[in-house]
Amino acid sequence: MNTKELEAVFDSVLTPAGFRRHKDTWYKTNEDTITLVNIQKSQWGGPYYVNLAVYLRDLGKATSPPEHQSHIRLRLASISGSDTPAVEEALDLERAPVPTEQRKSVLARVLSTVALPFLVERSTLPRLRELHAAGQLGPVLVTKATRELLETAAA
Repeated sequence: MNTKELEAVFDSVLTPAGFRRHKDTWYKTNEDTITLVNIQKSQWGGPYYVNLAVYLRDLGKATSPPEHQSHIRLRLASISGSDTPAVEEALDLERAPVPTEQRKSVLARVLSTVALPFLVERSTLPRLRELHAAGQLGPVLVTKATRELLETAAA
């Protein structure tokens, strides 16, 4: 599998779900947020990482924010549970023993069953506030401004 084939798998899952692609990131603009999926190439070899993020429109004006400037961020592998080893193996394009069709299948399934539901659930400000109040936002990096926004409105 090469990078173009990897991107095609993401296109095949994310475009029908309403995401638009710009370079290595897919964006979906919602009323309160911009949810995004980003592919990041490791600087130390063949692995790629899948970053998921939520950009809060109340906290910025960007229309295509870079993943690293998003307000809520995490790696797909941190929420893929028992699929994590298969995902990591599928994303390491230098691993010869994994057939291309198997890589495509694993990635399409995990994007559909893990990444998209995770982002959909976190696409509205009211739901983000509920998840934050319940301590169920996820294993995510959250900016201080995000915490303040979620906590002020919840109080």
